[in-house]
Amino acid sequence: MNWDAISAVAETIGVIAVFASLLYLAKQLKTGNDLNRTDTFRSIMQGMRNYCNDMFSLENAELIKKGFLSFPTLSPYEKVRFDNLMANYFNYAEDSFSSSNVELLREETMRNWIYWLQSRFFAYEGIRDWWQFGKGAYPPDFQSWIESIIESTDTTQDVYGFSDSV
Repeated sequence: MNWDAISAVAETIGVIAVFASLLYLAKQLKTGNDLNRTDTFRSIMQGMRNYCNDMFSLENAELIKKGFLSFPTLSPYEKVRFDNLMANYFNYAEDSFSSSNVELLREETMRNWIYWLQSRFFAYEGIRDWWQFGKGAYPPDFQSWIESIIESTDTTQDVYGFSDSV
C-alpha cells in the first residue's frame, strides 16, 4: 500500500469519526432540551400548586368570590389583595406562555391553560374587569394571547356557583 492509499483511508476514517461525533452531539443536545422542557414544566406546575393552595385558601375564599363577581366594587384594601393574587397567578400563565414560545412547554400544556382560564377565570366578569385593570403589566404578545382567550370564553358559565350564593 502506498502513502496516498493510507492517507485516503485515514481521511475516510476521520470523516466517519467527525460524523459520528456530530450525531452523538445532536443526541446529547436533544436529551438536554428534553430535560429543560421537563424541568420547566415541573417548575411552573410546582409553583402553581403552591400558589393556588394559597390563593384559594379559606383565608382568601371570600375575597376571591367577591373579586370574581365584581372587581370594581371591592374596597381599596381588597383590590390590593385581589390584584396581588391575580397578578401572581397570571405571572405563572405568562411564564408558561413564554416557555411555550421557545418550545420548552408542549402545546397540550397551553391548551390546558386556555381551558382553565376560560372555564375558571374569564367566565367571571370581575376577572375580565381585573384584566383590563392589570394587563398593562404584561408584554403585548401575552396580552394578545389573553385577549383571544377572553373573546372565545363562554361568559354564562359559573363553575364555582358564585352567583347562586350571592
